[in-house]
Amino acid sequence: MALSFVSAPSLHSIMQDSYTITSLFDTFDLQGTALKNRIVMAPLTRSRAPHDIADERIALYYTQRATAGLIVSEGTPISREGQRYLFNPGIFTAEQIAGWRLTTQSVQPVGGKIFAQIWHVGRVSHPSIYEDGRLPVSGSSKRPVGAVAFGYDESGKPGFVEPPAPRQLETREITRIVEEFAQSASPRMGSFSTCRTMTRSTRPTPNSPKRSGSAGSPTFTS
Repeated sequence: MALSFVSAPSLHSIMQDSYTITSLFDTFDLQGTALKNRIVMAPLTRSRAPHDIADERIALYYTQRATAGLIVSEGTPISREGQRYLFNPGIFTAEQIAGWRLTTQSVQPVGGKIFAQIWHVGRVSHPSIYEDGRLPVSGSSKRPVGAVAFGYDESGKPGFVEPPAPRQLETREITRIVEEFAQSASPRMGSFSTCRTMTRSTRPTPNSPKRSGSAGSPTFTS
């Protein structure tokens, strides 16, 4: 039996006709946001904000990584109640908004694009993170077994701590949390006005007790 082989030029021609080969460094149109490449920096909690405010170090951290096509920020709490880690920059006070504005104004001039991942962590938190020592809130009163928060231990030192059983939210409180998400995602906040905001959280309903962390389908808001 005679064997025939496709020569390299012919095979290359076939592949060109059948496939469009995309490079990781090709540009990408993300629903109207032009990305200079297809590399995305995933969110990573850094706990580098001593006063829960994005400062010069955080601006430098993200600016050094602005060559990525897109940066997704560390989880950014919408309220003190929604915070899981100490030293985590939020976006619910004027000082925090100004801090994130410093970061975005550092990233954007060098061609970077950054989304804020705003979140409410639900029950995976700890009373030591709050000024008044109140309990975390959730859609149930069940303790998140196996989960950890980053708060103050019994000796007053920062460290990993086990979340207690949370206070179950009342139905009337859900509207407040939805409004806090909306406020944090609003362009009026000023800091991410030329970017987009990704929200990520469980919906705090009385019948959804089983998730120990914040999760859900991300949505994008101008």
